Amino acid sequence: MEPAPAAPSRPDPNPRAEDVLLRGRASPSAAEPGLPPTAGQVIRYLWQLTLPEFWIVAIFPVYIGHVLGSRSMLPSVESILGIIIMGPLIMGSTLMLNEYFDRTIDTRNPRKARSPIQRGLLEPENALHAAGGLMAIGFLLSFAIGPPFALVVGAAILLSLAYSLPGVRFKALGGADLFVNAVGLGILCPLAGYYTVPRPAVAEFPWLFLPVSLFGLAAAYVPTTMMDYEVDKAMGIRSISVRLGLPRAYTLGTLFLATSIATIFTLGLLDLPPFSRQLIEKIGALCATTVVLYAAFIRRMNYRTYWTYLAMISISMGASILLWLLWYTGAWVL
Repeated sequence: MEPAPAAPSRPDPNPRAEDVLLRGRASPSAAEPGLPPTAGQVIRYLWQLTLPEFWIVAIFPVYIGHVLGSRSMLPSVESILGIIIMGPLIMGSTLMLNEYFDRTIDTRNPRKARSPIQRGLLEPENALHAAGGLMAIGFLLSFAIGPPFALVVGAAILLSLAYSLPGVRFKALGGADLFVNAVGLGILCPLAGYYTVPRPAVAEFPWLFLPVSLFGLAAAYVPTTMMDYEVDKAMGIRSISVRLGLPRAYTLGTLFLATSIATIFTLGLLDLPPFSRQLIEKIGALCATTVVLYAAFIRRMNYRTYWTYLAMISISMGASILLWLLWYTGAWVL
């Protein structure tokens, strides 16, 4: 007697988001043969790999640095060029380079399911060559602003390479990954913005602002490693979250932001530039609210809720920064 045929399996009526994203994903090697992508498609895929939604993390500190140097909210030609260099060119190429070297790891990362590399739409070598080209263009353009700005851009490129390149790969070294992002975004970007001001005086830069920026950007980086905790741990990437564990990473991120805000309060209460006691009296509660929102949200943050929680935190922090800059430039008189 022949065995009865097996009943067809029914699809899960409540599939997990991870399964939906991973199901049907084509790896680069498994892509169906066909016509090569057009030039327009390649450009679009490369654009996607620069992750434009993350450029703001570099652009905003550059803009703040320019305002600190010029005492004007209006951008100059030099500042716009500086923003293009540090944003789309350097930040974009850094993210693209990371996409290339993480292409094997990202096959297990639901957050990268829409990547053109993971979908088999673009040969990975295109991303590698484009990232190198963008870095070279950004560095050469930086001399149009001035040698100090070019020096900062060169340092940013070195940190970018150290973050992703095999043999160095600070991304996989818990602590080193945090250092690269905190210094690159929290120190180099504001300095780059300051050096877009014609003939900037090094002595006049408000150096006490840098701890605020350093700890603030460190706090912004930690949740990104928490989202990728499971994938990084499985693939042997010892990011700061994998090295410390999620509870300690949560505590560390919260402490970073609290330290940044505490520095603002301390400088303001002492009337040390670029803050003042009167300013703290006006925006102190809003600054403190940012810490509360951060502490409440990042514990629950994952790749499905990241943008919602980030938007809530950004609105609070962005409002504080906007009011501070309006006061600093004299547009808001207390």
